[in-house]
Amino acid sequence: KQEEAKRLKKVAMEKARAEAVERAEMLRKEKEAREIEEAGQREEVERKERERKEMIGKQREEEESIRRLEKQAEKKRLLDEENRKNEEQEHTKHGQLAELEQRIKECEVEAAQHEETMQRCKKELKDLPRGSKDRLVKMKAINQAQQKRGEAMKATEAAKEELESCLRSK
Repeated sequence: KQEEAKRLKKVAMEKARAEAVERAEMLRKEKEAREIEEAGQREEVERKERERKEMIGKQREEEESIRRLEKQAEKKRLLDEENRKNEEQEHTKHGQLAELEQRIKECEVEAAQHEETMQRCKKELKDLPRGSKDRLVKMKAINQAQQKRGEAMKATEAAKEELESCLRSK
């Protein structure tokens, strides 16, 4: 009976030991499975973090690219505006030059008309008798024509000087 009890005890111990080894093996396998799963999750987290950083990098590159394009567009706009202003100034200068040339011609024509008026009045004055009342009127007309001719000539000279000044500044 003792041997039977020993044997049963031994069988029970072996059975308990086998169950313990089996449990330990199962726990070890579960632990490995958890570690593998955790490692997989870590890799997934790391992969997602890398992807997020790549997306942020791409977004920054795009923003930088947009900023560069905006700067280029602004430079182009400023350059275009400056060119337009220069063209306007050039156009204005041409307009001023044409206007000055026109004014010079008008003043010369006006001076010539007053010269003709003055010469005509002088001729008429010669034809009038010495004591005539109309002589005084004609003399006044001659003086007035001389004054207006002088003013026209001064205006012509002023316009010519202004034209020369514009041409020099160009």
